[in-house]
Amino acid sequence: MQIIFKNFIPAVLLAATLVSCGTTEEVRYRDTSMLEKPPTLISNRPAGEQKGADSSAEPDSAESEGEAKTGLGTKVYMADSNSPLLIIKQPFDVAWSTLAQALKQQDIEVADRNRELKAYYLTFDPDDYDPESTFSFFKDDYAKEDYLLKLEDRDGETAISAEAVDKPKPDSAPDEDRPADGAERLLKSLHETLRDDLIKE
Repeated sequence: MQIIFKNFIPAVLLAATLVSCGTTEEVRYRDTSMLEKPPTLISNRPAGEQKGADSSAEPDSAESEGEAKTGLGTKVYMADSNSPLLIIKQPFDVAWSTLAQALKQQDIEVADRNRELKAYYLTFDPDDYDPESTFSFFKDDYAKEDYLLKLEDRDGETAISAEAVDKPKPDSAPDEDRPADGAERLLKSLHETLRDDLIKE
């Protein structure tokens, strides 16, 4: 009888404790509005990967998908005109920086720049750009020359023209065997970089 009583007391105490905890009438234990909420986690993954991970998430728009890619795509084009023109669909202030990034990316030597005059002065070898050949660096059809890039604001777009800057060569006549489309090659080279390969900083 004594053994049964010894085993019975702990069981009764345990049951009483459980009942007292489960049947409390105090409001402060039932109100969960004051509990701290867990923080919202922000992923460090690029936007493209986040969308891929969450299959239910839909892209905001076609524009946001395009911006995830490198290059400006259709926001840059070559205009049909008598002299070649490169058009960036950006206002001058933005296009100025965009062009600087493209020049830096192509390792084109910028000798000077003047924002007030909307001009870049640079040195370029047109032999470096030949879309027809994979061995353009072996060619020497063009002379490495100084060029002037002029930017012009046109209703929210920026037109860029290029022209060779003549340097007087002592005791030498101009080389008439050299092709004269170096400025056009410069603009086409910049066009391809801006359209397809521009890395946004």
